Amino acid sequence: MKTAFFLRAAGWLAALLWAVPVHAELKVATLHPLLTDLAHQVGGASVNVQAVVAAGTDMHHFSPSAADVKKLAGSALVLVSGKNLENYLGKLQDNLTADQEMLEVGAGIPSLTRADAEELVDGQTRGGGKDKEKDKDDDHDHDHGGVDPHWWNSVENMQRASKVLAAAFSKKDPANAGKYEANAAAYSKKLGELKKWARREISRIPADRRKLATSHLALSYFAREFGFRLIPVQG
Repeated sequence: MKTAFFLRAAGWLAALLWAVPVHAELKVATLHPLLTDLAHQVGGASVNVQAVVAAGTDMHHFSPSAADVKKLAGSALVLVSGKNLENYLGKLQDNLTADQEMLEVGAGIPSLTRADAEELVDGQTRGGGKDKEKDKDDDHDHDHGGVDPHWWNSVENMQRASKVLAAAFSKKDPANAGKYEANAAAYSKKLGELKKWARREISRIPADRRKLATSHLALSYFAREFGFRLIPVQG
């Protein structure tokens, strides 16, 4: 009887141990809301994601405060967008420890230049009704070295980014590499299905009416991928 009791007790204990959630070993900090979501998608339960930038923040004017920098403590990876979106990366790097790595997720993703974006501007509205002084100010505010930094406005680019994160997470945490790769593949598949749905819906819009009015040229990646012309109100 005692043997049976101990066997049952051992079984209950094993069940309890399996039920206890495993604490994430890899800590990652993100400085872009979309990277926060992407890190959750790829990392799953194996990654502890520290979101430094809240959703809805204007990334063109964000600069990390001392309190924000403190949130990076203990993070093995610090994820930033790259492509000159953030003008504070040099200072941020100076505040990281030797064992912290800053990863510009968009660095290896094909870029669209300002000239590429201009090619997507609707010809009938080009230059119409814009304030030149305002345009000058806007160009200054959104100066990214001639590159459109809004790479995430493309399904294909987000699929690429999921692979970038899977590789980076796997390098830092080889034991969970299989999980990261599987999560990235599953998320990429969902994005592919979303793109197919979007194409079907967009196909209902006559080609000559596929136009997007935006404050500035921020949706060129989306426009190229889905066949839209852009109307940048402020340039």
